[in-house]
Amino acid sequence: NSGAFGSSKWTSLNILNGNGPSDLTLTLRRPNVKGSVSGPKGVSAGDYIEIVQVDSSGRYNYLGGIVTDEIGNYSLALDVGNYLFSTNSDYTRTGGTPVRDKSCNVIADTPTVTTCNITLPAPNITGTITFDSQTVSGGSLFLAPDNSISGNNATKFESVWSQIGIDGKYGV
Repeated sequence: NSGAFGSSKWTSLNILNGNGPSDLTLTLRRPNVKGSVSGPKGVSAGDYIEIVQVDSSGRYNYLGGIVTDEIGNYSLALDVGNYLFSTNSDYTRTGGTPVRDKSCNVIADTPTVTTCNITLPAPNITGTITFDSQTVSGGSLFLAPDNSISGNNATKFESVWSQIGIDGKYGV
């Protein structure tokens, strides 16, 4: 499964003077978390999902990421705990914008499977990028709040970005 991520339990080793065991065996666990990524127009194939574990003290531990398969699905093995999933924008294919910090609470190891589907929200700003009356093909758009504008009540700087499709269109 191209969207699967198996991991072993942590194993402690004693290495003395550069010599360690020669018979170390790590067993991959079966995935206990699965889900899909989709937007208003369909599934998000090949979307990158970042995974952060939140420990009991509220500290974040970045675990890396996984890529959805050709039908927008993923599966992975995680320890019991709380996780935050973030995805990229897939506006061109799915009509969806990025998701940041979707909570996924894993309550049991295998064989219980936790489902954490991610829905890319529809944009509330859309447009087309041009330069010298020509459509810009590809790239990215970055937006940030302008607190110098009267009535703008944005209190937190949070980057918002979108991929620009080959047709110059974007959505955030």
